[in-house]
Amino acid sequence: MQAHPAWTGVDLAIAGLTVMAVGLILREAAIVGWGGALLVGLAIGRAVALIDVAKIRAAGFEMTWRGEPRRLRVARGESVKLEAELRNRDTRAASFSGLRAVASPELDVTVEPSDGEVPGSGRLRVEIAVRAERVGRHALHGLSLELEGPPGLFEVPLTFANPYGIE
Repeated sequence: MQAHPAWTGVDLAIAGLTVMAVGLILREAAIVGWGGALLVGLAIGRAVALIDVAKIRAAGFEMTWRGEPRRLRVARGESVKLEAELRNRDTRAASFSGLRAVASPELDVTVEPSDGEVPGSGRLRVEIAVRAERVGRHALHGLSLELEGPPGLFEVPLTFANPYGIE
């Protein structure tokens, strides 16, 4: 699992490096220590985010399609709405951003909501609008999102491989 810094994490890292550089220029140990403490805090925040996301995934954070058919016939240029569900079996809420569909390039796909929170021991319904641009067999391969760690400084990307056929 990888953690990527959010914009607040990047800003905090730049501030810590800047403070350390100023401390080195001024030869002040306290200022260097303060900048170093910011960077150590970032490292701890990254570790906490990775542990938290690992616990949420282990408890059962998953995506399922709502409804019976896993394959759908659509006319060229026609739009269809599908429903999926994000399930969180952990007791803690899971915040996410950048929810998007992983799909064939011949499909025009929009996902609502694109960010939000799945409550602890709860579910979140996701609406997916699909428009077939070309004739053929295509697929929605699943959903992808970034789970946000508790301090909000790091994001961990997750992909749910759960295909849905579109003819």
